[in-house]
Formats: sequence, structure tokens, C-alpha cells
Amino acid sequence: MTTISGSFSGISLPSLLQMLEQEQKSCVLCVEAGDKHGKLFIQDGDLIDCEYGDIVGRDGADILLSLENPVLLLEDGENRKRRIDCSLGHILFDFATRQNEYLGKQAVKGTACSAGSSRKEGGAISDKRQLLDVIASVSEIKKYCLLNRRGKVIASSFQDKIIADYITSCVVVGIKMRRTLAVRGLHSIQVIMDNNEMLLILSGAGMICGLQLSGDALVAKVVVKLRPVLIAGVE
Repeated sequence: MTTISGSFSGISLPSLLQMLEQEQKSCVLCVEAGDKHGKLFIQDGDLIDCEYGDIVGRDGADILLSLENPVLLLEDGENRKRRIDCSLGHILFDFATRQNEYLGKQAVKGTACSAGSSRKEGGAISDKRQLLDVIASVSEIKKYCLLNRRGKVIASSFQDKIIADYITSCVVVGIKMRRTLAVRGLHSIQVIMDNNEMLLILSGAGMICGLQLSGDALVAKVVVKLRPVLIAGVE
């Protein structure tokens, strides 16, 4: 078990958590902001538990992530019961998505709400079925993975479950880049795989779509076929 200690400034909590995950560190990450403070427990890079007063586990982690300009301090790791079962990528994806939605609502505050903001579960199920039908009709798409806005897999043809974590990590990085560069929404993410095939990540209809494309696929052609369903889901 690799341990680490020290204090950090000028780095966000999500970024530090990702660094610890990549380096497979074990530590207790103390988070303080004014009179609010808590601890995140890291074991070999995995976020296994959180303590914020009487609130523990995932709920506590969500609160600590929402604190503004926290002071971060690393202490030696300690044995801790695992109360957080989902991956760090899913937690950060959920956090980034909620922040993004909040900022979007603030930007359009005072304007009329779109009909899509009140979509019901039945509509979401219908959107998923329509999207899967379109995906099945596009020969260039070899595999797919659909996630909801909380990073949970709702349909997938990938046997490797790690692909969902990879997709969520890509989206988290994309959202961060958008904020840093102060640009409008990231329309797609394209990743070239080792076999020269492409992983295309799109969003729409309340979902994140990860699509493995054949090496000779034209992205524009695939997007044109999917766009009507993706746009219809947010109208």
C-alpha cells in the first residue's frame, strides 16, 4: 500500500482525487471550507468512504465536492470499511453533470423553460428505444454503451464494463475544458483506439452515448443519422 501526506493549494478537489486514483495512492483527504469539514478515505486510488459529520459514504462525498474553494490536506491512510461502491469516475461525472445543469439554468434564468426540462420517465424510455433502433440501423457502429446523466449504464453491447468508467472520465474532462475555455457545449468527443477504430461520445435525449465505430467510418455520416433522435430528446 502506497501512502502519501501533505497539503495542497491551487488544485480542485476533483482534480486531486483523479491524481490520487491514477497514482493508486492510499490516504485520508481532509477537506475544509470555513466551518465545514470532512474526510475522504482513499485506498489504492479508490474512494472507499467519506465522513462529513454524521453523514458517511456517497452522500458525504457529494457534499464535500460541492464546497467552494476548500483547503485540502492529505494524511496517512487508515483501515476503513468500504461504503462507496461506485467508481470515482461515476461520482465525478454525476457531480460535473449536476454543476453543468445548474450553471445552464442560471444562464437562462428568467427565460421560459423548455418543454424538455419536464420530461417524464416514460419519455426517457421511449427515447432509449428509438436511439437503439437507429444505432442498430447504422452499419458503421460496432458496439454501443448508453449511460444516463448520473453515469449509470442503461444499455450496452460492450462486454468490458470498464468502458463506462472511461466514457464518464472523458465527459468529465470535456466539461472541465469547456469551463476553462469559456466555450459553449461540447458536441462530441472522439478517441482513436489502438486498433485504429474510434470511440465516439455524444450526448442528447438525457443520455450519454459511447459508440465504437469501424475504422473506415465517417463521423459526420454517423452523427447525421443519430442527430434527429438526440435532438428530439431535448426539445
